[in-house]
Amino acid sequence: MTPDTPEFTLTNLTQPTGPGAPKRRTGLLAGLIAGSVVVLVGLAVGAYVLFGRGMTVSGVLVLTDQSSGIQVGQDGSTCTGTGAFQDITGGATVNITDAGSATVGLGALDAGRYDTTKGCVFPWKISGVPGGKGFYGIEVAHRGIVKFPEAEVRKPVSLTLS
Repeated sequence: MTPDTPEFTLTNLTQPTGPGAPKRRTGLLAGLIAGSVVVLVGLAVGAYVLFGRGMTVSGVLVLTDQSSGIQVGQDGSTCTGTGAFQDITGGATVNITDAGSATVGLGALDAGRYDTTKGCVFPWKISGVPGGKGFYGIEVAHRGIVKFPEAEVRKPVSLTLS
């Protein structure tokens, strides 16, 4: 090598340091990444709150055949189905389907409460039913599916057997 030829070493190829050296922007990059993460988490939480938990579908099944289809308990306030309605009792299956007949919610009737003007009333409630399906079917104890538009199942539904 000649005295006029600079010698390159590994230290000459690294970023210069000192008062005249350009400043790194690692703080800005870290801030942008952290801000992006916060925004993405916020969007995910918002989507879960709006769509992830689903809706709660609730209602009552009223059994009105008081002549032979209802057995009133000794206390006068509880009741159950009998005869042709013996499958209508607390614990009977409530199945919610979407427009394509896929099950989207499953629950059960609560215990029947006797109402002298209505008959035997069985409340039910099913949480976590996905919204946005358009139409829904509700079936109690394999008694046949009754179809409702989504706007109707967002309010308490009343079904009647007699």
